[in-house]
Amino acid sequence: MDSDSEIVEAETDGSICSIQMRNFFCHENLQIDFNKNVNYIVGRNGSGKSAILTALVVGLGGRAAATNRGNNLNSFIKKGANSASIEIKIKNNSSQAYKHDEYGDYITVVRHINSSGGSSYKVKNARGEVVSTKFDTVKNIIRAHDIQVDNPISVLNQDDARSFHASDAKKKYMLFRKATNMDATETNYNKALETGKLAFKISERKNEALQSVEKEYKELKAIHDRLLSRGEIEARKKALENEYYWSEVLQYERQADSIQVQFDKQKARLDKLAEKLNKMKEHYGNNNGAIDALRSQLEESTLQRTALEQEVRELDDQLRPAQTTLRSLKAATAKHNDVLAREKRKIAEIQGEIDRIDSGDAATQRVALEAAAAAATEAADAVRARYSTAQHHAAQAQQHAAHAAGRLERANAAPARARHALGEGRGGEGAARAVQHRAASRRAGAAARRARRRATGARKRRAGARPPRSR
Repeated sequence: MDSDSEIVEAETDGSICSIQMRNFFCHENLQIDFNKNVNYIVGRNGSGKSAILTALVVGLGGRAAATNRGNNLNSFIKKGANSASIEIKIKNNSSQAYKHDEYGDYITVVRHINSSGGSSYKVKNARGEVVSTKFDTVKNIIRAHDIQVDNPISVLNQDDARSFHASDAKKKYMLFRKATNMDATETNYNKALETGKLAFKISERKNEALQSVEKEYKELKAIHDRLLSRGEIEARKKALENEYYWSEVLQYERQADSIQVQFDKQKARLDKLAEKLNKMKEHYGNNNGAIDALRSQLEESTLQRTALEQEVRELDDQLRPAQTTLRSLKAATAKHNDVLAREKRKIAEIQGEIDRIDSGDAATQRVALEAAAAAATEAADAVRARYSTAQHHAAQAQQHAAHAAGRLERANAAPARARHALGEGRGGEGAARAVQHRAASRRAGAAARRARRRATGARKRRAGARPPRSR
C-alpha cells in the first residue's frame, strides 16, 4: 500500500496545487485550491470559468493569442484596474523534483501584467522567497515537469472544441501533430540536425587545430628532450669553468715564477753593487777630495755632452734644408733624364727616317720631300713678307691716327676759343673765325675716322698673315 502511494505521489509531481487571480477578467480576487484527483468547475455563462483556464495558460508563460481570448495581455485586466496578477502553486516534492534543495516541496510562479501590455515574473520557493525573476527559469520549470500549456490535449479551449468536428483533415492532422507533440519533436529534430552539422564543422576545425597542436606538441617535446640534457650541460659548464680557473692559476704561477727569477737576478745585481760600494768605501775611506774631483769631472763631462748635443741639433737644422734641396735636385734630375730619354728616342726615330731617306729605295721620296720643303720655305718667306707689310701699314695707320687725334684735340679747342671771343664781343670777325674753326674740326673728325678704319683693316690683315711656326 505504501509503494502504491509513493507511485501516486511520484506521478502527481508537477501538478497544480492552487491558483490565485487578482483583477483578471471578471475576477477581482479569486483563489482556488485543487485536489489531487479530478476537479470540476461549474457556473453560469460569463461567470469566469474559461478565465480560470486562461489564467493557467498565461500564468505559466503562454501567449495571449494562444488562448483565443485576446491578442494583448492588457485586454485581460479587469475594467477599472491598472494591473493584474496570476499566482500558480506547483508541487515539487518527488525524487525527480526541480532543484529541490533550492525551491523545496512547492514552486510558486507569479506573473504580473500592467496596463501597457508588459509583464514580469517572480519565481518563489516553498518559503515564499523570490529565487528568480527570469522567464527562462519559468520555461525550465515547466519543461522539467512536462507542463504543455499550448498542447490541445492538455488545454482545450471552447473555440478549438467547437471547430474540431467541423474542421477538415488537414486541420485535424495539424491538431494531431500538436497534441502528440510531433511538431515540437520535428522542430527539435531540425534544431538537433543543425546543431549536429554545426558540431561536425566545429569538429573538423578542432581536428585541424588538433593537428597543429600535435605539431606544436612534437616541437615542444623535442625542446623538452633537449632541455633534459641541461643537467649534463651545466655539469660540463662547471667543469670547463673550473678548468678555466685552474688555467688562470697556472698562468699566474708562471708569471710569479718569472717575476721571482727577475727579482733574484736584480737582488744578486744589487748585492754585487752593494759589495762594490763597500769596497769603494774601504778603498777611498773618507777621502772627500777624490770624490769632489770625480764629481767635477762628471760635471765637465755633462757640460761637454750638452754642448755636443746642441751642436748635433744645429747640424740637424742645417742638414734638413740640404736634404730638401737634394730631394728636389734628384726629382729634377729624374725629370731631365726622362726628357733626355724621350729626346734620344726622337733623335733615333729621326735618324732612322734619315737612313731610310738616304737609302736607294727612298730617293724618289727624298726628292719629293726636298721639293715640298722648298715650297714650304717659299710660302713661309711670302707670308713673312706679307706680315712685314701688314706691320708697316699698321704703323703708318697708328701714326695717322695719332696725327688725327692731335688735330682733333686742336679742333675741339677751337670752339672754346670761339665762345670766348664771342663773349668778349669781337663782332663779325670772331664769328667768321668760329665758323672756320668748326669746319676744320669736322674735317679733322673725318680724317680720324678714316685713320681708324685703315688701322682696323691693317690689324685684320696682320692677324690673317702671321708667319708660320718653325718646326
